[in-house]
Amino acid sequence: MLKPFIFWTLVLFINTAWATGPNCSSILGNVTQGSLSNFQSHNLRRIDPQPWDVPEHGLIVEPHSLNGLETVQKTLSERDGTYPLIIDQEGTLVIDHRLPESSFSDLSAKAYVGNHLGLYNKLKTHNAGKAPKVFFAGQIRVVAGKVKNLIDQSGSFYFSPEDLGFAGENANQKLAKHNQQRLNIAFDLLAEMDITKESTEVKNFVESYARFEQPSDRQEGHVLAKDAAKFERFCRSNAACWSKHQTIESMLRKLHAIGNKSQITKYFLKNARENPVKNFEAVQLWVLVSTEGATELLSSPDALNPQTNRGSLIERFIKGFESIDLEEFQNFVSNL
Repeated sequence: MLKPFIFWTLVLFINTAWATGPNCSSILGNVTQGSLSNFQSHNLRRIDPQPWDVPEHGLIVEPHSLNGLETVQKTLSERDGTYPLIIDQEGTLVIDHRLPESSFSDLSAKAYVGNHLGLYNKLKTHNAGKAPKVFFAGQIRVVAGKVKNLIDQSGSFYFSPEDLGFAGENANQKLAKHNQQRLNIAFDLLAEMDITKESTEVKNFVESYARFEQPSDRQEGHVLAKDAAKFERFCRSNAACWSKHQTIESMLRKLHAIGNKSQITKYFLKNARENPVKNFEAVQLWVLVSTEGATELLSSPDALNPQTNRGSLIERFIKGFESIDLEEFQNFVSNL
């Protein structure tokens, strides 16, 4: 089951590995606080929170003073994973990991998942009870301390075509175009905060996933946020699991300190061509780890059980990953 899954991940990754950055215009110079309020604010879609949702959480960055930005930047550089975020019409950012730090210790707590509703409630409290007007809701994925992508995906804040008066056969296309305007502005605001980079991919949720009918297919990545948060909470409390997790993340950072995503991919593909029998599985798992992170790899079924085919494959990958000759990789990058 694992090989077909990561084969298609590999195909997708190779198709995008040499992309130079997001396809969005640089319009921040023309963005003002007033222009954000020109966009219709999001309505809260999911009124009733789920039992696993943390009711209020998040780190706040204020738009004028940028108070709180240093904490956010430090958090992103040190901790991989998916971070839901919202931006209000004043330009205030609220962001947090899908497993907030407050959920680390108490494994019996029912509420442990960070989500947009919790961010909204945090901002509402920050505003002394005044309901925020949400300009943008989405999430970023961080791998090796770097923001890999930004997507306008949220279960609590989103538009349907009819919300904006779009109808007809091309209603979804109109919605995607409208959402892209918000994505462009959000990307540039985050870039001003040194959160998104030139290498950050911008993903339009409606454009990418509207064709999928099943909710489980309408997500960025292969693991639901709730499942990933639940697994990470377990893994942090399990010494064997957390050791594997930290080994993978440590090597990701060491490799990215030397080369970029494209260069690392070329290095793995070079080795695979030289010895395809030995290295093809490593390439497959590298694609998954570099695209979605250690939690997604280790939370897959049987990943922690070395007595299974999948578990033994991941065991071999981690040992091989940890033993990569960094000097050899440095020389490879220098010769590109």
